[in-house]
Amino acid sequence: MNAGLEALHPYPFEKLGHLFAGISPPDTNIIPLTIGEPQHPPPAAVIECLNQTSALVAQYPATAGRPQLRAAIARWLERRFHLPSLDADRHVLPLNGTREGLFALAQTVVTHGQPGAVICPNPFYQIYEGAALLAGTEPLLINCGADTAFLPDFSSVSADQWQACQLLFICTPGNPAGAVMSRE
Repeated sequence: MNAGLEALHPYPFEKLGHLFAGISPPDTNIIPLTIGEPQHPPPAAVIECLNQTSALVAQYPATAGRPQLRAAIARWLERRFHLPSLDADRHVLPLNGTREGLFALAQTVVTHGQPGAVICPNPFYQIYEGAALLAGTEPLLINCGADTAFLPDFSSVSADQWQACQLLFICTPGNPAGAVMSRE
């Protein structure tokens, strides 16, 4: 068993659920800003497309997705980020969500047991910590508070810490504060 499992913490929304147990909000229109679940019905065109292609859900999709989807994503990335030609079969892997990809990336690039191999902002998307812990390292957290305009202060990271870093998580706009880093 991975020893990092013992270091994992419950997700914040799980903790919040326990705190709110037995509490009912006032009878008003509330838009919960919690885990990102859809709060409104999908557009009619989406429902129509799902109805027309419902037979396709009777089989598992290919892990790498359809070649046409990967090609479309590669072309979009090239246009959006002014990239040279991408090989859709080598550079694109569609995912069901960010957690899956961020976790897999940490397991792939971090040397198990390497101290300080992951640096991330604090507050952070909890998968940053979980991925680091299960990759065998304790993440170095860079606080993002009012004194730094809610952005990570990278000058607070020592040269030795940068040398040990194998993966840096950056979120801009930052979550939950929404601060945006400059290009510099």
